[in-house]
Amino acid sequence: MLKDDDLGLLVNLGTLASGDTVNHQAPGFIQSGYTNIGWAFGTPADGSGNAIVGLAPVDHDDEAMVDTGSGTLEGSIWQDFSNDGDPDNENLNNLGLEGALVTLFEVVNGVTNPIDTTSGAGGYYSFTDLPAGDYHVEMDTSTVDPSFMIQPPTTPLEYDATVSIGGTETALDFGFVIGTTAINGASLEAVATLSGVAISWTPISEDDVLGYHLYRDGERITANMMVATGASSYSLLDKEANRGRYELNIISNDLKSKRYGPVLAVRVAQADPVGEPTQTIASEAGQAEFISQVGVNSYLVIGFSSEPTVMDLSDPEAPVQLIGKIIKTEDGFATYFSIEPGRNITVWE
Repeated sequence: MLKDDDLGLLVNLGTLASGDTVNHQAPGFIQSGYTNIGWAFGTPADGSGNAIVGLAPVDHDDEAMVDTGSGTLEGSIWQDFSNDGDPDNENLNNLGLEGALVTLFEVVNGVTNPIDTTSGAGGYYSFTDLPAGDYHVEMDTSTVDPSFMIQPPTTPLEYDATVSIGGTETALDFGFVIGTTAINGASLEAVATLSGVAISWTPISEDDVLGYHLYRDGERITANMMVATGASSYSLLDKEANRGRYELNIISNDLKSKRYGPVLAVRVAQADPVGEPTQTIASEAGQAEFISQVGVNSYLVIGFSSEPTVMDLSDPEAPVQLIGKIIKTEDGFATYFSIEPGRNITVWE
């Protein structure tokens, strides 16, 4: 007889002559990592099938560890400073979010089993020793700072994933953009100059504000906290950079903090009009977008209710504010400027 409880197997192999062997195969499912035990047992008999007196019955068991090659699911949870859903271009040592709860759901024999883990250093998390199969991964947004839920996340908040035998499924990432601070707030600007990036901000109020820290691309650039003095505005020159994304960290008297931003450092360039030929462009709903053309020396953009801003967005990572001429018209404002051909120009109020 052959018996295997894990497979629900009990097979009569018949009568075997001395020295005979028999092979038996049975399909079944055994969880990876479990130990499977099979038994073979029988009674010694003569050629007529009668038990031989004095010979003990045969009873043998054999153990085997079932190893299908365990797999892994992994990802990162981070503040998406670039707002692009990709953690690979971020400094996760500074921007990774620790302590966020992630739940893995697997289905075994028709039963859904949740498995929890939390993100560690750099926002990294993983589920290991997983048998091959289909899984569902979700993140509990209540385990990150509420300020990260003011704006929509830059990635899905749940994934379906398939683990192959011995495989690793990566990029199950969760990215968040921090919202505007709830502590009084401020208007933050960063302008690229030949001497560095000039950062300035104007607090709405400084009730309960202890001071400020500034961050560039997720790294703090203020060695010491800038103490709130009641000034109408503050400024700092970042001499170590000519571009970057900046955030303002506002610290309250109870040492709690909220970040405001990010804002992209903008370079300013003179764009005085050089005269004809001039192309006139009418704005729509306070905005105009166009590509500068060959054969046009200057642009007159009209139809604004307030003084417009002209931006060259040809390189989204290095925008340039163009300074031309602001014209007051009968029904509002216009701007008159020059720019070389092939530039991506946006004008808004």
